[in-house]
Formats: sequence, C-alpha cells, structure tokens
Amino acid sequence: DRAIRRLEDVGSQANQFAMAKAIASGDARLMNKAGLAAEVARLERQRAAHHDDQHAIRSRVGHARDTIAECRRLIPLMEADMAALTGNEGFEVVVRGSVHTERGPAGAALLALVRRMERDRTEGDVAAGFYAGFPLVATGATETRWGQTDHEVSLALDRRSGPATVRIAPSTLPVTVSRRLEEIVEAMPLDLRMARERLAGAERS
Repeated sequence: DRAIRRLEDVGSQANQFAMAKAIASGDARLMNKAGLAAEVARLERQRAAHHDDQHAIRSRVGHARDTIAECRRLIPLMEADMAALTGNEGFEVVVRGSVHTERGPAGAALLALVRRMERDRTEGDVAAGFYAGFPLVATGATETRWGQTDHEVSLALDRRSGPATVRIAPSTLPVTVSRRLEEIVEAMPLDLRMARERLAGAERS
C-alpha cells in the first residue's frame, strides 16, 4: 500500500545483505553504494506515496466541488417545495378530480389507475391527481431486459426538486400507497436539512 507512510522495509533484508557484503569486503565504496541504494529505494517509495496522496486529494476536491454544485442547485428547489407544501390539516388525496380523505380509498383509487395503465400498457405520463400541494403522475414504460419485455407503471409525487417515486408491486396494498406518500412528505424537512449539512461539509473540505 503506497499510502502507508511508515513501515518496516520488507526489502531491508536485501539491503542488509548488500551492506553486510560491503562491510565484509572492507571496501568503503561498496558500503557507500549500499547505503545510497537503500536511501534511493526509500525516497522512491516516498515519491510514490506522495503521488498517490495527491491523486486522492484531487479526487476528494473534485467530489467536494460536485457536491457543492449539486447542493446549491437542489437546496433552493427543496426550499420551494417546503413553501408549496400543503395538507397539514389532514390527509387528502385528489385522484382524477375525486377527493379522498381516507387512506384506504385514496390508495385504492390510485392503484386502480395504475392497474388500468398496466393492463392497457399505457406509455408515458398520466396526470393522476394531487397530494400535499404536488401533482401525482403515473408513468408507464416498456422495458426489455434479458430478452423479456416488461411493462411497468410507477407513481410519483412531482416536486420541483425532483420526482419522489412510489414503487408499486403486484402485492402492494391500497393503504400502503397512501402511507408511502405520507412518508415522502414527512421526510422532506429532513432531506432539506441533510442537503444543507452536505453543502456545509463539502465547503469545509
């Protein structure tokens, strides 16, 4: 590991043998040569370790710059999402114009839309409704993987900072859909705080 600064030289035995040979010969030039060879080997290892350290530093700096740029782009959007957030007075989901205030019926209505899109193999985005001040969008897409074609439909809360997707499996229950939407909204303040902390950490580094 070239990043290790200090380590008992695994090649020191060879240097010791060379030094022992030089001492046995009684030739000062051989002793000097053996000492210089050991010193050159040590400096070469230090140079290699320094090169690796500089590469690691450049990588960290590049990563920090990317993090700063991404956080500075994302944080204002997340703040705008927080400002647009509604529905603190109670649970309410609008699905295709119908208002649902109970989690079971709301999830059932959204699931019915998703299952219909799956059955009809609908492609692209379909406006599903609204939750907590954000549009709900169902997206159908056909993908071919390993020679098998699958049609999948995802449901997402369309926020300024980016869509928050609710994954829907064949076994997903209606109330689970509603709970996942609630969890996304409940996590938004924490997500914003973590983004601010990431920005502060990257700027310090």
